[in-house]
Amino acid sequence: MEDRQEGLLEEFRTLRQELLGVQTARLWGTLIYVMIAGGVTALQTKSSHPPLYLFLILIALPLLWHTANRERSRLRIAAYINVVIEPQVPGLGWHAHLKEWRNIAPGKTRLEKIVDRWRYILALTGVYVAIIAFSFIFLLVSSGSIFLKLIGVVGVALCAEAHRYLDTVLCSGGTYNRIFQEASNRLSDRPKENLETVTNGGQDV
Repeated sequence: MEDRQEGLLEEFRTLRQELLGVQTARLWGTLIYVMIAGGVTALQTKSSHPPLYLFLILIALPLLWHTANRERSRLRIAAYINVVIEPQVPGLGWHAHLKEWRNIAPGKTRLEKIVDRWRYILALTGVYVAIIAFSFIFLLVSSGSIFLKLIGVVGVALCAEAHRYLDTVLCSGGTYNRIFQEASNRLSDRPKENLETVTNGGQDV
């Protein structure tokens, strides 16, 4: 039993490091985008190039999707720690206690929960939103090409869709908990099923 707990504790340490890696990856994505935006701004001060504004809008798309996917990974790891590891290792209880705190703390209305969630989303993507908004405005003002403006509209719509997807991801934390709980229950029942199969096989022979 102690060996099992030690193995789970080592897995816990590994997953915590992975959580830190998720946060670092998000930070690097934002820094890269800011650096790209700074380079584009430097070029635009010398001469106007409307396609560069469009470039800033489109280059944000993979970074936003990356942010959403990293957030989904974070929630899956947190759910696994909460459901599988913490109940089996004495002394680990942050996620369980946090869940109970949420149950005990004064409730919030649906609107307050939505506002809190979007406040968190904008904390993750606020830099992207600000640069995309300014880039789109400058694109509309400086470009005479309807085609470029149309692509810009599509790019902004796709950025909005990425935010909707991130909102969906953040709403699915409870779903991950239920999935891991069901998976854990199935795995705990599997040895019994295998034992019954072996026993029945012996009787048949």
